[in-house]
Amino acid sequence: MKTFDKQLREDMFEAVGYRCSISPTLQADQCHHIKPNTKINNKRWPLYLQSPMNLMPINHDIHMSEPLPTPPSDRVLDIYEKWLQELK
Repeated sequence: MKTFDKQLREDMFEAVGYRCSISPTLQADQCHHIKPNTKINNKRWPLYLQSPMNLMPINHDIHMSEPLPTPPSDRVLDIYEKWLQELK
């Protein structure tokens, strides 16, 4: 399954100073899809899922142990996807 490309991940890490989005005292070492990167979701929101709007720099230990933010609603994602398609 497609995931964030290396340059986008690196740009986001730099933008947040390599700090975890959940616990800024920790170093971010991976990127989390806020809306899960599944086949069904990729069919409905292909541009949004791979965009920086859906990327969260996070620390591995936090990613495995802490509750993560709730993704936007499907209706909001439909609006984001439409907007991204119009930009394309």
